[in-house]
Amino acid sequence: VTPSAGTVERYARLELAVDLGATYDNPYDPDDLALDAVFTAPSGREMTVPGFFMLPQRRVIQEGAEIMLPVGMGEWKVRFSPTETGRYTWSLRLKDRTGEVSGGEGSFEATAGSSDGFVRKSKADPHYLAFDSGKGYFAIGHNLPIYHTSGQIGDEGMRRFAAGRENFNRWWMCSYGFGIEWMDKLGWYRQDAAARIDLCLDVASELGLYYMMCMDTHQDFREGGWESNPFNAKNGGPCEKAGEWFTNETAREYYRKRLRYTVARWGYSRNVLCWEFGNEMEGWADSPNAIKLPWHKEMSDYLRSIDPFGHLITTSFWGHTGPPEFWALDNIDIVQTHVYTNDDANVAEPVRRMCLHQWEAFD
Repeated sequence: VTPSAGTVERYARLELAVDLGATYDNPYDPDDLALDAVFTAPSGREMTVPGFFMLPQRRVIQEGAEIMLPVGMGEWKVRFSPTETGRYTWSLRLKDRTGEVSGGEGSFEATAGSSDGFVRKSKADPHYLAFDSGKGYFAIGHNLPIYHTSGQIGDEGMRRFAAGRENFNRWWMCSYGFGIEWMDKLGWYRQDAAARIDLCLDVASELGLYYMMCMDTHQDFREGGWESNPFNAKNGGPCEKAGEWFTNETAREYYRKRLRYTVARWGYSRNVLCWEFGNEMEGWADSPNAIKLPWHKEMSDYLRSIDPFGHLITTSFWGHTGPPEFWALDNIDIVQTHVYTNDDANVAEPVRRMCLHQWEAFD
């Protein structure tokens, strides 16, 4: 185990490079191989952080287009962000089909830095957001959900936002954006898309931008999107209809594994404002709320259990204030509203009205 540094500022990234010997077919499948690190904080608190496999990419810009080129044969990593100052220790666990081993112990020092930490619900007033430091956070920004690989390259747009004093945006992890699952075979993850997320979170840390990471969108689960979706039985997936994505146990198991990989690779980042399950959940075909609600409970409870950094969790609907039973779930932290006014001359009033509704309904 080789740490990226012996001393790390609080809320900065420590990365462990893990040279392991194991037997597996799919490095992204924790049932095939699972790597975990247990960090012990100066206070004695233990945090279990999943490890992950990555294929590094080299970014090249040619004629105004971004290309990601794979480098090497792949690496195993653990990423961690200390939330206390003082000496941390770690120990690793590795499990494959031949058994389980532990070891790779080490330590590092976390020092005080300038970061305010992760974004949380404010302790002063839970209607608002605040950093670990107690400093308030008020999100303002565009909704630019797609990372562009030509023309206005994605991180160039981020720099323009920051120059305009914005501090928030939202990325869609979709088939035509940052979606990592859109391979020919389920359970394998696109490493070019993952590398772009790495890049954007590094830039976000530099610029003070915070991102809602939207893990799916309805366009991939209806009409042409569903036709090419790897979960579709026509493409070798487990689901005959899009709605079975919420109910089929095999589909849900693949989703839980993707959540684990997502937390392993990006959970360290304080610039992940929150995890969002889906963009406008009404759009999933053949999917009444009766099947989506228990899915949200299951996945929000699971995500809370595996994210040692405690990022906020949300989801979204296009129907104004959305169904209240979803916002009432224990591990849905942010009540969200999408406002389509169809009246550019009077956006402020419906925004005010809907925000007041959410405020009063979920006080």
